[in-house]
Amino acid sequence: MYPHPLTAQFEEFYRRWLTKAQQYDAAEPEELFDKFFSLYVVYNALYTKTATYLHNKAVREGTEEYQLDPNGSFPDRQAATRYVCQLLKSSSLMQSLESSSETSRALKELKAIVAEQHFRICLNPVTGEWEQERDLQLVSMLESNSKDENARAILQVIYQIRCNMFHGRKDIQPIQQKILVPLIIIFEKVIKKLFLKIEQVYQEFSW
Repeated sequence: MYPHPLTAQFEEFYRRWLTKAQQYDAAEPEELFDKFFSLYVVYNALYTKTATYLHNKAVREGTEEYQLDPNGSFPDRQAATRYVCQLLKSSSLMQSLESSSETSRALKELKAIVAEQHFRICLNPVTGEWEQERDLQLVSMLESNSKDENARAILQVIYQIRCNMFHGRKDIQPIQQKILVPLIIIFEKVIKKLFLKIEQVYQEFSW
């Protein structure tokens, strides 16, 4: 099993980057990009902790699912989406998002924006070409009656936009504010909920 990695330094890292993200002005597209980047630094660290916890839990329980291959690559996309849903539980995540008026409004905005397909979210990682079928799948998942599909779609949108921005597929333009503003509201809620859950499970787990 991997060692217990939740330390006071990690908690300070979390709070420092979250504070940094909150200092950016949402009215400026450049600062929205910077805000999203800063939030993703936090999220990246949190879903790595999520993967570590699920790995150790799987080893202890003798199950193969969620065990990490020390000789393989880290399952980044899966950790950022499926693993986080597994830890938070999709129904709990959606309840948190839908019970707050701010995040509920942001969620409705995000669903409408994705459905319009004005923003080409899923791009081919090599060519950068729009993969419309994947976008349509996101629309279907966001509109589904399944809370699991809803939650996974939200996290997939976050991850895909991260890929587009980090790899230079999207330029900093004012039009990007339309999707980034509601997405960041949702993203902050996900991050805070995930941090609290990680604190809980790491305290309860016998390392």
